[in-house]
Order: sequence, then structure tokens, then C-alpha cells
Amino acid sequence: NKFPIKDLLCRHRIGEVKVGETSLHVSIWSKHRKEGLEAMSFFIIELKKRVPIWKWAILENGEKIPSECKHE
Repeated sequence: NKFPIKDLLCRHRIGEVKVGETSLHVSIWSKHRKEGLEAMSFFIIELKKRVPIWKWAILENGEKIPSECKHE
């Protein structure tokens, strides 16, 4: 394994998520905080790169425009 963690749980909402609502919940179980935080950072970066979760802003008139989101 890349990171010495015991387990990882991820829940990502789909459908409409209003501003201020939680869209992503990730829990990581690890013996040490450093490894857990590194695993969390890696996981979220990879999730955003690889999973086709497209974000759209919905304007007051109902028009949808893609949100700009850039990842390394």
C-alpha cells in the first residue's frame, strides 16, 4: 500500500447539492496522524482527477454553466 492506513470510507453525494451542504465525507483510520492526512490529501486529489463528478453552477435564470476546477 502507498499509505499505511487501516481503512477508508468515502461518501459522495450525487444530484443537486445546495451551496453550504456537505457533498463529500471521507474517514480514514490510521495509527498516526501524518499518514492519515497524507492519505486523505492523495485520495481527494485522485478522486477529483479520476471520477467523473462534474460540477455545474446553476444561475438564477436556471442556466447551467460548468464550474472551473483545475487539478495538478
